[in-house]
Amino acid sequence: MKKIVLKIGGMTCSACSLGLEKYLTKQVGVKSANVNLVLSIATIEYENINKKNLECYINEAGFESLGEFKGIEDIETNKIDKTKLISLGIFILFIMYVSMGHMIRVPNIPFINQDYPIILATIMLLSTLIFLWYGYDILKSGVKNLLHKMPNMDTLVMLSVLFSFIYSFYGYIHIILGVYEYLGSLYFESTCMVIYFIKLGRFIEDISKDKTKDAIKKLVTITPQNAILKVDDREKNGLITSYFSSAVQCLNF
Repeated sequence: MKKIVLKIGGMTCSACSLGLEKYLTKQVGVKSANVNLVLSIATIEYENINKKNLECYINEAGFESLGEFKGIEDIETNKIDKTKLISLGIFILFIMYVSMGHMIRVPNIPFINQDYPIILATIMLLSTLIFLWYGYDILKSGVKNLLHKMPNMDTLVMLSVLFSFIYSFYGYIHIILGVYEYLGSLYFESTCMVIYFIKLGRFIEDISKDKTKDAIKKLVTITPQNAILKVDDREKNGLITSYFSSAVQCLNF
């Protein structure tokens, strides 16, 4: 019986980790699998197969094996992510202003209002394309997990975003053709907001994960690497080789 801890990429929610865990335990040669979402690792016990087989199983499940787990990564969140969120947050306010400002009778922006439907609809479409590019990883993950028959939160987001965009684009085509009544049937701003708030939620989640990882690092630091084992009234000095993996498995995230 062999045991390995692999770093997993592509997990975004508890449905991902649970689905991967169930998929691995069903495979030939895999005796047990324990997937940790916070640390993005999979602890696998196996026999009569090798690491390459395990990585193939992970890829078949719609995720990615990033090699053997060596230790806790550095902080995931960074200033670039924060800057993007702030910039796109301001952009979201602009989108909401031009798309729904008339409902509360705020002052119109010249040439970007209900009196210029083609210009307004085109700006909304271009803005949505920016957010679709920003959320490409979510859409890609949603499609991939759906194809692997393991739908997760990304799949739900992908479906809601694409249906909203397709319906709005249908209305946009009619506006270009001169049927301006479809201006009230555009929901491009909904597509943008769904993607933005999912990204914002993940950013906050990453901050929480970083705090958890930092706490685990401190636990590892104070954990002794040697232990004294008493056998038949005799003391024996030994190296604790699995102190980290044991600590991680004891934490029920």
